[in-house]
Amino acid sequence: MRGQKRDQALALREEALKLQAQDGGTLSEDHKRYIQRKSAAILSSTNTRVPGVFQSVR
Repeated sequence: MRGQKRDQALALREEALKLQAQDGGTLSEDHKRYIQRKSAAILSSTNTRVPGVFQSVR
């Protein structure tokens, strides 16, 4: 799972860099929201704990 998430994150980074270049060096607000939604989906696709990151008890 970790390798898959890494691959997805790297692909999203490449996509974000392409969008940034299309937008003249700064992401448009629409592209920022798009990248944020995709990154949130990548991060939420697992229940594993991240070492060194505090997670509150619910």
